[in-house]
Amino acid sequence: MLTNSLTVLQTQQQALAPQQQFALKVLQMPAAELLAEAELAAQENPFLERDELSTPLPVNVTTGIEREDASQPGESADRFGETPPGVTEQSPLERIYTEWPAASGSYRDDISPVEQVAQPESLRKRLLAELASLALAHTEHLLVECLIEELDERGFLSTPLAEVAQSYRQVADVPLEAWSTALKTLQTFDPPGVGAASAVEALVIETQRACDDGLVSKAGADLLCEILKNDLSALAKRDMKRLRSVFKRIGMPEDEAILEEALEFVTHLNPHPAADFSVEAPQYVVADLLVVRAEASEKGASPWLVHLNPNAVPQLRLSSSSHLASFDEHSPLARYLREARNLVAALEARHATLLAAARFAVDRQAQFFDAGASALVPLTIQETAAALGLSESTVSRAVSGKFLQTPKGTIELRTLFTRAALKGGEARGESISQQKIRSRIAEIIRTESPEAPLSDQALTDCLVKEGCDITRRTVAKYRDLEGIPPARLRARRLSQS
Repeated sequence: MLTNSLTVLQTQQQALAPQQQFALKVLQMPAAELLAEAELAAQENPFLERDELSTPLPVNVTTGIEREDASQPGESADRFGETPPGVTEQSPLERIYTEWPAASGSYRDDISPVEQVAQPESLRKRLLAELASLALAHTEHLLVECLIEELDERGFLSTPLAEVAQSYRQVADVPLEAWSTALKTLQTFDPPGVGAASAVEALVIETQRACDDGLVSKAGADLLCEILKNDLSALAKRDMKRLRSVFKRIGMPEDEAILEEALEFVTHLNPHPAADFSVEAPQYVVADLLVVRAEASEKGASPWLVHLNPNAVPQLRLSSSSHLASFDEHSPLARYLREARNLVAALEARHATLLAAARFAVDRQAQFFDAGASALVPLTIQETAAALGLSESTVSRAVSGKFLQTPKGTIELRTLFTRAALKGGEARGESISQQKIRSRIAEIIRTESPEAPLSDQALTDCLVKEGCDITRRTVAKYRDLEGIPPARLRARRLSQS
């Protein structure tokens, strides 16, 4: 028999203080997010102010150099857009170009250069622009616009047309035939295949459009459309016997030249109409740290120096009034003061932790910056945490999503951390980085015989002979990570070329 009862249990557990939780949150933020958070805090918190004196200038801004067109003492100000001395300004027309964007380096200097980069055109924007150029009836124009809104990220209309018509009934209560007409109009837009229900239908539409443009013969287009609709598996396997049987099914005399034309033309088709259009805005990386070579390092010292990127460091400080402020604990201003102090302290802790972790990793992986990924040595988060006297979770937060600007380009800090794999044979027990094994696999495949590509087992045997204790499954995984296809596909690619 079950009974209910109440009991009191006393337990102990460790919990982080709110200040510690906030510091860890700041530590985990990437540079772009941290800068945005600091900017928002400076606007909302009266006890925070920007440290304008130490605010770094953008890289492309020249300082300390006089403008070439600066007037020297005694020179007249007879420059473009300025009224010469003694000339009366009759109208604003003479000064119309004084704010010309290229005339001054200070034009919109407050806007980040990244924000002025042109955004890639979206598929929706392209289709709406093409729709606006057509002289369609108002109803058909409205229906095509609704269909454009229903396209997925691939450019397909995956929703059945009847469901689309039902969902837009309040917008346009028209028969289904009108929607079919609008869909046919949409499928004439560029890129070819847009508005199709599937990749196969997109290929068929693209083939028919190419036939109309004279890019493929009528016989070749008809044959290819029939193959795409009913014999796609035979096309994928290049089953020539089954592909030749299509001639008889569609009542066309068998012609090897037409079949070859169809098989060659299909390689130029794109089954994804929206492949060339960006779905999301590009995300730009702001490097948190700078890695530079030391000019003259002492014996035993690291040849590489790590610094905070000044353009990724929020230039905030406590205002002078915060040191003298004394408020009641429940006052709204007291809350702002606590938040300001916590943010400044969290930023200082973040910079110190990030620098310590990055310097330790760069010191261990110094050869990487000279020899590349193959020179990486095993380095783990656990090892770094033990050396720095920090918890593993703290180091993990510090290195996640952070980037280094190095002579080899901008890389993720996580790149310097790689797990170890054990060696076998005489060197059993020694460790080698996984990245080095991946680089060795890629190197072996680059030097393999094109006529006889090495299988995963053959690659495994080569690595075992070199002293790596590794399995075939691991070799296959590393090969995939390097973006290298298996041996059978490498052989097929060679035969097709």
